[in-house]
This record gives sequence, structure tokens and C-alpha cells, in this order.
Amino acid sequence: MAYGTVSVDSNTSIEVVPANPQRQSLLLVNMGAGVIYLGNDSSVTTATGLALTSATNLTEDSGGAKVYTGPYWAIASAPATARYWERTV
Repeated sequence: MAYGTVSVDSNTSIEVVPANPQRQSLLLVNMGAGVIYLGNDSSVTTATGLALTSATNLTEDSGGAKVYTGPYWAIASAPATARYWERTV
């Protein structure tokens, strides 16, 4: 199991969850007021990322199937905080 808190700003993308080949589930929550945009590499922008609005979350659970094990990168429309919890093998 792993968990963490990452500050996300609007100037530069940041890796919020590192790649983990042992990942079985992931909960990623936007704790800030701004929108966080997610992508799978550092090229994510507010125009290309998956929007995670304030107080919402992204949940992935394998349920016996394969989940995405690569990194999650983010950039925000305004300074925000992302928190994650990851369950591993």
C-alpha cells in the first residue's frame, strides 16, 4: 500500500502517482478548489488532460482484471492538492 499528497500548480505538470507494476487499485482525489487535469506523461495540459473537478475522485479497481500501472501526471487550472491511496500486490 502507498499513499501521498502532491501539490499541483498551473505552470508545470507534475507526477502525482508514480508507475507501479504491482498496482491493484487506486483512489486519486482532488482536494483543491481548481480543476486538476490528468494524463499519462509530462506533456499533459489543461486542453489534453482528463478533468478532475474539485472534491471529486478517480477510482480504479482491478476486480481481478488489469488496471493501468503507469504514472499519473497532472496540471491544474489553479493551485490544487491531489491525494492518492494505492493498493498493491
